[in-house]
Amino acid sequence: MQIAALVGALTVAACGGRGDSARDATTTTRGPGSVTLSAGPVTVERTAAAGEADPADVEALLAAGAAYVRAASLDPMAGRGASLRNLVTPEAASRTTGPGAEALTDAGLGRIEDVRVTAAPAPITILTDANGAAVLGAVTIDVTISGDAAKGPVTVRRIGELAFTRVGATWLLDSWRLSVTRDGRGIPTGAPPSTTTEAP
Repeated sequence: MQIAALVGALTVAACGGRGDSARDATTTTRGPGSVTLSAGPVTVERTAAAGEADPADVEALLAAGAAYVRAASLDPMAGRGASLRNLVTPEAASRTTGPGAEALTDAGLGRIEDVRVTAAPAPITILTDANGAAVLGAVTIDVTISGDAAKGPVTVRRIGELAFTRVGATWLLDSWRLSVTRDGRGIPTGAPPSTTTEAP
């Protein structure tokens, strides 16, 4: 199965069962380092007959997606580096920098003030093993971040899929398929206005 696209100290809105109203509306947060993700539809793909979507796994995947958004976008917009080192598997680490990784982070975009984050409900897919335990998970994101750079407004929209592997009690980013659009007068010269990144 190939599952592949979004936060530390971020606000994460977890969901309950299907039909939770959090699934039906976007969320908007303001301030540096702040983003809220709510879960969209949750799908379970089973290796065996057993296997369900544990709410704790759904919440953990939302938190892992939130940690990625903070490190990839909000940290560099606050003047910090875009470091994914503690969020990815060792196998994925080499693919987080260099050519082809432009959509993965907003490094080089510059400092952004008055940051606003709008996130659509994030569909989640969980793959369970022969014992019914969740071992892989994907979070599909649609996140728009806007704010004010020194030379004018900036808007960054990142959509796509993030695939996570469970390592012990931690979900680590292992693969992604992302498309990013960056526009506004505050985009630095030479920054790619639109880019796509994919990791198998």
